[in-house]
Parts: sequence; structure tokens; C-alpha cells
Amino acid sequence: MVFKEEAKIYMAWLEEQEDRLRSNDQLTRHTIEELQEKLNSFKALEEELNQKQVTLHEVHQKVHDIVANLPVQEKEVLEKLMATVQSQHNEVYSSLSHKFQQLEDMTSCSLEFNQKMDRETKILQEREKEFQGLSSTYVFNSLDTEKMLEKYKSLNVKVKVQFKSISELDKKTEYMMDSMTEQGRADIRSAIAELSEQHEEFFKRLTQKQNDLQEYLMCLKKFEGQTLKLELWCNETVKQLEESVLGTLPTEMVEEKLSAIKGLSKKISSYETLLQEMIVFQENYLPILSETDQLKLQEHLDLIKSKFDSVCDQVQCQAKIYEDYIVEQNTIKNTVSVCDEFLLSVQTEVKQINLSLSPNLEDVQLVLHKYEKIKELLHDFEPKLTELDSMKEKLDGSQPIAAVMLRITETYKFLLHKVGHHVEMCKSAIESRDKFELQLSQQDSTLAECEMLLAHSETKNVSKYQSVQLVQEKLEAIELELIKSMERAKLIEQEDTDNPVTILSDRVKIMNQRCKMLREEIQSYQQLVTSAEVEREKFETLVEDVVIWFDEKEEWIATCSSVPLAEAETSAIIDKHKLISLEVSAKLKEVKSLANTLVEQCGQIGLPLSAQVTAKLTQINHLEELTMAAMLTKETYLEEAHCKRKQFESCSKDISDWLTQASDLLDSGYDGFDYDTLDETITQLTDFFTVASFSQEMLTQIDEVSANLFPTLDTNDSLTLKQTLKNFKQNYSKIVSAAQNKMAVMKSKSEQWRQLQKNCSDLNSKLDALKDDWSEINKCSDASPEFVQSHLEKVKTFLVDVELNRPVIDNVNETVRDLERVANSKTRDALSHLVESLNTRWTDLVGDVEVRTSTLQDIDSLWRDFTEIMASFMITIEKSESRMTTKYDAYTYTGLCQRLSDLKEVLENLENMEPTIAQLNTTRMMLRRALPTAEAKIASQEQFLLIMEKCERLTVKVREEMSALKEELESRDKLMSDIDQMTVWLQDTMYMIQTNKEDIQTIADLK
Repeated sequence: MVFKEEAKIYMAWLEEQEDRLRSNDQLTRHTIEELQEKLNSFKALEEELNQKQVTLHEVHQKVHDIVANLPVQEKEVLEKLMATVQSQHNEVYSSLSHKFQQLEDMTSCSLEFNQKMDRETKILQEREKEFQGLSSTYVFNSLDTEKMLEKYKSLNVKVKVQFKSISELDKKTEYMMDSMTEQGRADIRSAIAELSEQHEEFFKRLTQKQNDLQEYLMCLKKFEGQTLKLELWCNETVKQLEESVLGTLPTEMVEEKLSAIKGLSKKISSYETLLQEMIVFQENYLPILSETDQLKLQEHLDLIKSKFDSVCDQVQCQAKIYEDYIVEQNTIKNTVSVCDEFLLSVQTEVKQINLSLSPNLEDVQLVLHKYEKIKELLHDFEPKLTELDSMKEKLDGSQPIAAVMLRITETYKFLLHKVGHHVEMCKSAIESRDKFELQLSQQDSTLAECEMLLAHSETKNVSKYQSVQLVQEKLEAIELELIKSMERAKLIEQEDTDNPVTILSDRVKIMNQRCKMLREEIQSYQQLVTSAEVEREKFETLVEDVVIWFDEKEEWIATCSSVPLAEAETSAIIDKHKLISLEVSAKLKEVKSLANTLVEQCGQIGLPLSAQVTAKLTQINHLEELTMAAMLTKETYLEEAHCKRKQFESCSKDISDWLTQASDLLDSGYDGFDYDTLDETITQLTDFFTVASFSQEMLTQIDEVSANLFPTLDTNDSLTLKQTLKNFKQNYSKIVSAAQNKMAVMKSKSEQWRQLQKNCSDLNSKLDALKDDWSEINKCSDASPEFVQSHLEKVKTFLVDVELNRPVIDNVNETVRDLERVANSKTRDALSHLVESLNTRWTDLVGDVEVRTSTLQDIDSLWRDFTEIMASFMITIEKSESRMTTKYDAYTYTGLCQRLSDLKEVLENLENMEPTIAQLNTTRMMLRRALPTAEAKIASQEQFLLIMEKCERLTVKVREEMSALKEELESRDKLMSDIDQMTVWLQDTMYMIQTNKEDIQTIADLK
């Protein structure tokens, strides 16, 4: 009955414990302290259940001893009750074990959750601190701003990586929710939500700050581009304004310059808009810059404004100067036009005057009056010409205007000389007509006298011979006069080209007929002599005329004077020289023909040539030799001059064309470089400027040609030629220098572009290789601390290898920024896309490695804790096993007691390891959740189960041996007690036998 009551009490206690366990199905809190407190209570309950199990075992033994003597019905009732109690005890113990395991898992998860939360919170605080450490003010430098933006981007990437960690933390807490109440779940969700909200809010602030900085950088780059564009425009404008001096430019070029300046004036408004945008940039970003950068921005903008205003003023001032200059040049042109028109009118009047002079004296006097009137007009025009000469200093250097002014001066001189010549010619014509009439009258008187002598020679008692001689002498004298009269008459008649008349020649011919008749009457045989004399006189006259004509044409025939620089004018001079050469040949041919006739006639009549005729013949031959040599020399001189001028103009054209093409080629590409075609552009420039040596040869050639031209030029043409050569050399030097500078910049950028492509290709290849290596490293097992340590070492080594490429990444980014400054928009987009893709791959890889490194460090720490606890536990178990195998005296009581004491100590040590087991289990659970692969989880689980199994086997073995020893000792104690009792009894019996032998029978009966 007592047993039943105790069983009921124990079953009630078991139900109470079961209700208690059932009430703990859900945890309302999740703090480590509360979970540990629950765990300790479960441990206490477990110990109590273990003690109850021992009691149940003892009770079971007692019941087993008791029921052997009880009836069958009571025996069944007791055994059923005992089985019910044991079954309920087992159920409670199983439930407790399940709850204990569940609570251990919860504790491990909570610990891991808190550690993760603390780590993520710490990381977020570090990121906040790093964010606060960045400068809140902007700098007025695009490079420094880009570096600051890179820092923000790097921090942004780190913050983005933390999103993944927080998301994983949220996922890992899902299994904790099942065993919690709504309040517990709400607390965990609130903690994670608060962390996520802090992270999200920080990420938004960071992103906003990065976007603001990105926008500022874009505005700053735009501002710098606008500054560069404005300064370039100012410099080009100043250069255009300083390119030429007004006195050296033609009016057409000045008008073009004025048109260009007006074009610049129209562009000023657009650049004012550009300057206004720069001022808006200053107003927007000046407050957020540092004081130094504010001052720098203000000074920079003030300098740009000052320079722009100065250039605008220069443009307006230059436009005013050019306009005044054009007005002045137009005035000069008008004056030149008036003078030209006047001279044209004078030329027209001169042309309208009949150049032919009538043999009539009155007509010649009328022509003389007209020429004298024109001469008076020319003298009145001389002050106007003087005024025109004074305007030469104000000429714009234009060759046509200067040529017109020179032509006006020469035309004036020519007209003045021509009119004067015609006046003198008319006066001479009047004088010659007076002389002709007087001479003809005298000749007529002489002939009348000769006719009278011939007619009355006999009547006067004068011999015919004497008369003939006298008449002959007179006829000889008069024949010379008649020849001159005839020549003068012909000259006078030739002066009337419009109406050819022979009035005077006829009169002279009549006189000649009279002489001829007299001559025929005198002597027929003297006809040939007379004829020879006539021929001689004609010859001498012709020689004199030819000599006079040669004297007049000497300058054109023999003088090698200066030749104009223009090839067309030189050609005209050559043509004129050829005409004169033909005329000289005709003159010489005529004289030689007449000389041959005279010599032939004299030879026929046997009349020797006079010394005068011989001298004339010698003079003609000598004149022919000198004239032909001089004409040949001058013709050679003119041909060489003409050839050199053609060569000079050809060289000038080639050099001008080359300089124009070079300038156009260098002026192309202001919108920036296209690096895909930059090598072609360099090749094009290189191919083109290899012709620079050819241009140098042309310059050398034109110098040689010019050196030969200078002796044939006058002062003005020499100065013009020198200035042309100087301009060619200056332009050539500027073009070649600019080409060398531009090609040097382009080659540098091309080399940077090729190096960038190579670096990007190498980096992509390295990133691909690193990605493959990373995939292989991720396949490493974490099933043991050694594997984890090896994996961590590989990851760290991999991170070091990855970081070795950071300088190259930074160099690529720096190179891209450098290339973007001079690239066009298309190339800048391509560069941005290229470096953004590379940076994204790099950032993702570094982020994955850093996250993996952090995870492996956590796993390594957990493995070390697990291994250390396992090692400590194994040492205790090994010591216990060692003590279990220690030999002892199993036959003596003392040996058994010592053995029991040792076993109790071993059992106590094993029981004291329960906190270590709990800690080991917690570490195992945390390690199990941290390990990435099932293999690693199974390995840790097997180690834990193996040691737990070993511990349980050892504990069971110790307890079984202790139980056996206790039973052995109890048996021995009971035996010793019986022996002692038996000994006492034997002693008493011996005493009684010795003292009372008569009771032996009784004792025997008692036995």
C-alpha cells in the first residue's frame, strides 16, 4: 500500500513536470540570460529525473523481491503499476530531452543571432563613421572631386554588400520564429527591421550624397569645359586681331577681316550666355565650397570675365579701326578712279585728233592748237597727280591699286611726253614746210638758170662743154637739194596718213624731170656715174637714218634693265623685244642690199669707192655685229628672267597649296579625339608632314630662284619678293611646329589608349582567371578546422592576389579620366562603359571575397572553440578511461573501496562535464548553421555524437562497475557481519561448551 501511494505521488509529480514542460512550448523572450536560465532549470530537472530513475531502479528491485511472495493478482497489479510509472517517467524524460535539445538549439541560434546583430551594427557604425570622416565640403578641382567620388562609390559598394548580410541574417531567424510567441517574433522582427531601417536610411543618405557629388562633378567638368572653350575663343580672337597690320593688308582682306570681326561680335552673345552659365554654377556651388576654393573660384571667374570683356572691347575697337580704314581706302580708290577717268578722257581726246599732218600749213597749225590745249589741261592736272602720289603711303598694300596708281603716273608722263612730242612735231612740220617752199623756189631758179645756159650757150660764146660742166656742177648741187626736197616732201606727205597725197612729191618730181632732161642733154655717158652717185647718196642717207634709228632703239636692243616680277609683264617685254629684233633685221637687210647695189654699179663703170662709202660699209658691218650680239644677249637675259619667274610662281603656288592643306588638316578635330581612328589620323598627319622635307626643298629652291631674280628686279619688286619669302618661311615654321606638337599629343594619347585597352584586356583576363580560381576555392571543404584554416589561408592569399591588381585598376581609372578630357562624346561614353564594367566586376569580386573572409573567420573561430572544447572533453574522457583501466586488488576490501572511490571520482568528473557538453552542443549548433556544406555539418555532428556516445558508454560502464562494486561490498559487509556473528556465536558456544559440557546435546539440537 505504501508503494502504491508513493507511485501515485510520483506519477502526480511527473504529470506536474509534464504540464510544466507543456507550458514552455513557446518562448516569450529570446535573451541569452533567460534562455540560459531555462536551460539550467531543464538541467536540474534532468538530474532530478536521473535520480528518480535510480530510485525507480531500486524500487523495481524491491518490488521484484516482494512480488515473488505475493499472490498473482497483486503481483500483476504491482508490475502494471511499475510499468506505468516507468513508462510515464520515460515519456517525461523524452519530452525533457526534446525540449532540452530544442532549447540548446534556440540558445545557439540566439547567441549566433546576437553576434551577427552586434557585428552588423558595428559594421554599420563603422561605415557611418567612415561616411562622417569624408569631407562635407566640395573642392574646386575635378581630379580631387573624382577621387572623393571614388571613395563614396567604394563606401556605397561596402554598404550594398551589407544588404546581403542583413538579408541572410533575416533568413536565419525564420526557424527561431516557430518556437516563439507573437511578442518574441515581433521583437526579433523589430530588431532586424530597426537594423534594416538604419542601414536603408544610411544607404539613402550615402546614395544622395554620392548623387549630389556626381552632379557637382558633372557641373564642374562642364564648368571647366566652358572655361576652356571661353579661353580658347578669347585666345583665338586675340590671335585673329593681331595677325595682320593694316598697312600690309589689301582692302579686300581688310573687308574679310571686318566681316570676320563682325562674325565674332555676333558670337559674343553666345559666349555671354556661356559666361552666364558659369556665373550660375558659381551661385549654386559657391556656398558649399571651402573658403580657399570659394576664393579660387571667385578669382578664376573674375579673371575669365575680365579677359572676356577685354576681348569684346578689342573686337569692337578693331571693327571701328577697320571700318575707318576701309572708308579711307575707298576715298583713295575714288580719287584713283577720278584720275583714271580724266586720263582716259585725255587719251580719248588725243586719239580723236588726226595724227596725220596735211601738207597744208594751215591744217598743221590747227592740229598744233589742239595739242597745245591738251598740254595745258595736263599741266593743270599735275596738282591732282601730286595729291595722288601723297596717298601712296596710305595704301593697303594691294597690288592692283598700287599698279593702277603707277599706271596713272606713267600714263600721265606718257601723255605729257606724247602731247609734247606732237606739239614739237607740229612745230617741226610747220618749219619743215616753210623750208621746203623756200628750197623748192631756190631750186626752180637754179634750174631756170641752167636751162637758160644750155639754151643760150653758143650765143654767149660759151662752149657747150663748159656749159655742161657748169650746168653739171649746178645740177650736181641741185640734185642733192632735190633729193633732200624729195625726202622732205615724202616725209611731209607721209605725215598725212588719212589722205595720201603726192602734191609736193609731184612738184619735186617735175623739178627732177627738168634736171633729168638737162642731164640727158649734157652727157649720156655720165648717166651711170650720176646714177652711182645717186645710189651712194641714198646709201649714205639710209646709213645715217639707220644709225639714228639704232640710237633711238638702243635701250630696247642692248640695255638689260630691271624686269617686272610678274610673269605676264615679262612675257609682254619679250614679245616687244622680238618685234624690235625683227625690225632691226629688216633695217640691216635693207642697208646691206643697198650697199651691195652700190658696189655692183661702181664695179660696172670702174669707178672706185670713195673713202666715205668704205667707212660707211665698215660702220654697217660693225653695227651689225654689235647689234646682233647685244640682241642675242638681251634675248637670253629676258628668256632667263621669264623662266625664273615662271619657276618662282610655280614654287610659290606649290608652297601656298601645301601650307593651306596643312593648316586645314591641323584645324580639324576640335571636338575631341576618336581613339578608334586616332592611329589613322596620326598616320594621315605623318604621311602628310613627311612632305615637309619636300616643302623645305621647295623653300630652298625658291630661295635659289629668288637669289637669281633679285638682280633683275627694281627696289619695289625686291622688297615684295623678300616679304613673300619671309611670309613663306614664317608660315612653314608655324605649321611644322604646330604639327609636331599635335602629333606628339596624339601619339601620347594613342599610346595611352593602347595601354588602356591592353590593361583592360589583361584585367578582364585576370578577373576571369580570378573568378575561376575563386570558384575552385569556394569548392574547398570546411569539414574540419584544418580544412577551414586551409580554406581561409587560400581566401586570404586570393584576396592578396586580388589586391595586387588594385594599382592597375586605379591606373586604368586615372588613364580613363585623362583620356576623357580630350575625347569626343562618343569615345567618352565608350570609355565610361568600359571602366564601369571593369570596376563593377572588380567591386563584386572584392565584395564576395571580403564577405567570404568574414564568414570563414567566424567558422574558424567556431571550429577552434569546438575543437578546444572537444580536446578538453577528450582529455577528461581519456583520463577517465585510463583510470578505468588501472589495475586494483579485487580480493581485498580495501582495494574494492579504493576502486569504488576512484569510480565515484571518475563519475563525478564526467557529471561535472555536463556544462562543457552543453557548451560543446551550443558551439556545435552554431558551427552547424555556419558551415556551408552538408559534408561539413555531418563531420561536426559525427564528432559530437562520437564523443557523446563514448561519454555515455563510459558513464554507463562506470555506473555499472560502481553498482557491481557496491553489491560486492554490501555482500562482503553482510558476509563479514555474518562471519563476525558466527565468530561471536562460535566463541560463545565454545565458552558454553567448555563451561557446560552437559549442554552439548542441546547445542547439537540447535544446530
